[in-house]
Amino acid sequence: MLGLDLDFDQAKNVALLAAVACVIGAVAAIWIFKSIVQKVLIALLFLLLGYAAWSQREALQDCASKVQASIEIVTGTTVPTDATAPVDTTVPADVATDVAQLDTSCTFFGIDIPIP
Repeated sequence: MLGLDLDFDQAKNVALLAAVACVIGAVAAIWIFKSIVQKVLIALLFLLLGYAAWSQREALQDCASKVQASIEIVTGTTVPTDATAPVDTTVPADVATDVAQLDTSCTFFGIDIPIP
């Protein structure tokens, strides 16, 4: 393991920044390299890396949505998206046990990301 402790939002931001950096790198490679073959190969490499980062970001978002839906099914309640909404924190013991048994983490380039 790489020893990186990322939360869900940080992982999404890292993927977005990596995708943008790869597109910028592809444009820079086209501008800097002299040979057409070099330009095409380096630009293609950067674009493939950017696509990989973007697809991992989408997969992370899909996994987080599935985790949230699983928790909603087990608890029978909808998780509020508004941070100012009051939340009832009392959970029956059997529901708490079911939620604790759910897999509430997703992977991002092989790193486990806990989903809040």
